[in-house]
Amino acid sequence: MELLSLSDDPEDLKLVRIMLNDMPTVAGPPALRNYQHVVRALARTPGLPAEMVMKFIKNTGPRNQENLLIEGLLYAYKKARNVRALAYCTSQTLHVHFMTKSFQYLAEVLEPTATTQAYAYLLQVMEERTVPVTKDIAQAITRACRRRNIAIPSQLCATDVQVQPLTTPTAGGHTAQIVSKAHPTSAPEDLLSLKMMSETNPDALLEAAKRLHVVVQPQHWTLVIANATRQSLALGLQAYHAAKQGDQRPTRSMIEPLVKSLLTSRIRRPTTLAVDTVIQLWRDIKDQPADSKDGPDLSFYSIVFRSIFISRHPSSLAIVWELALHLKESGVLIDPASAKFLVHKMATSASHELVVEYFRALRVATGELISADLYNTTLRALTRITSPRSPFVPPPTYFEVLRDMTWRGIPIKSRHYAEVLLHYTSVGQSLHHQSEHRPALKDAVHVVVHRIHMDQLENFPRLHLDVAAAFIAVREYKLAVKKYREVVKAKRKLRLNAALLSQVVQTGASAQLWTDVTEIWKATERRRRNLFMPPAARAAAVLSLCRAGLLDDATAEAARSEQSATET
Repeated sequence: MELLSLSDDPEDLKLVRIMLNDMPTVAGPPALRNYQHVVRALARTPGLPAEMVMKFIKNTGPRNQENLLIEGLLYAYKKARNVRALAYCTSQTLHVHFMTKSFQYLAEVLEPTATTQAYAYLLQVMEERTVPVTKDIAQAITRACRRRNIAIPSQLCATDVQVQPLTTPTAGGHTAQIVSKAHPTSAPEDLLSLKMMSETNPDALLEAAKRLHVVVQPQHWTLVIANATRQSLALGLQAYHAAKQGDQRPTRSMIEPLVKSLLTSRIRRPTTLAVDTVIQLWRDIKDQPADSKDGPDLSFYSIVFRSIFISRHPSSLAIVWELALHLKESGVLIDPASAKFLVHKMATSASHELVVEYFRALRVATGELISADLYNTTLRALTRITSPRSPFVPPPTYFEVLRDMTWRGIPIKSRHYAEVLLHYTSVGQSLHHQSEHRPALKDAVHVVVHRIHMDQLENFPRLHLDVAAAFIAVREYKLAVKKYREVVKAKRKLRLNAALLSQVVQTGASAQLWTDVTEIWKATERRRRNLFMPPAARAAAVLSLCRAGLLDDATAEAARSEQSATET
């Protein structure tokens, strides 16, 4: 979506809007980061008219999420301070304050490409959403119009426009946020929230609450904790513990700034101490009612699960099971889209066995609603894990997931075997010839090939191996004769194509299995008539026929090869 947003083609912008509108039914409601990426790209696109950005903001997503859209723009340009903290406040006064400041910054951001019509449209949207035109917004638009030498919108020229200041300087040199005069009847709780917009000291909160005769609420502590956490994690934790000591029951909004600071680093794995701290924070709020906004939600659980999966916590499995069982008991289940994302993160785990255990816990956390797509993602995650101690996935671990698929009625496909065999091939190419893991790797290939053979003969007679993965693996590791013959036994069940047959013949010839190659070549004579066989495969077949003592057949095959080469 971000790449499409960088285009100045209106059709691309329309496609972005369609994608965002379709996300709730496909992958869940769009997250704030989706809007941030898109709006950031739109705002920095040189050829895109500013009014088009405004229309995108107005028309995309539910109306009650316009604050998220504006917040995404502010966050992208890093011009707003404490705007995220404002989002925690739900009173009408603070909502108006938040929206007003948001539109002020929006007016400034749009200046490089704005027109009179764009600003007129901005003012129209403000009017529709009952956002007052403040003095700051009016001045920002007026300055921008004069700099660009364009007409000032007619709305600002009207005599009945009431422009209201939002800030007043205090004697201490700071700027105290106050409620707009358009809303003079503000509750004391709102005034306390506004005074805490940049406060980091818990004592200052308690003192202000005492002066205003207000009982401190979770949203007030949220502001102080968020501000303190922005300065340092230690300061944020101190503010949080001060709230608990003051008999304030922790809520999700109070711990969210701390959790994000502890777990959302992009340059390092979460430490053991960070995970332990987050789990303790979770235990403080986990017993909140499931339908309460104060308890952990799916977004919170997704962050915690993801962080544990990529961490090296020694007790990660016990923690994951504790979270999963609590989710099951509370009835708050991980949705399929989030579960698939979490499975991708499992590929960074320490071992293949741990991934399977994580998958079992995640299965419980989703209410046992595991789709075929989620199984496929888990199997691919197993083939992506490599470490010096365990460079490839053990067949029993891989087959355990396949057995679970079968038990749930999900059919096994040929790609499930092809992927693991190609994984073994890739690992084999990277291993040193004297590696201690090479014998075990050869045995693993044999186990998988034997499993293919047994499944084709007993369980899944319609199973076809669409690619020559098994034979590529056999050639790569030069297995013993009896192991190659295990592969050959499945030949009648394999979907025949030129690439597959060529690989079989060349592999057998390189292993000097003349009789086996001859048997395959003669058995497929009728089906080979419509296939183009590479010269290397024909040469391997002729050599095998000669070594098997079938000189007449070898001569006839050599003549056909020569004729085929002449025709092409």
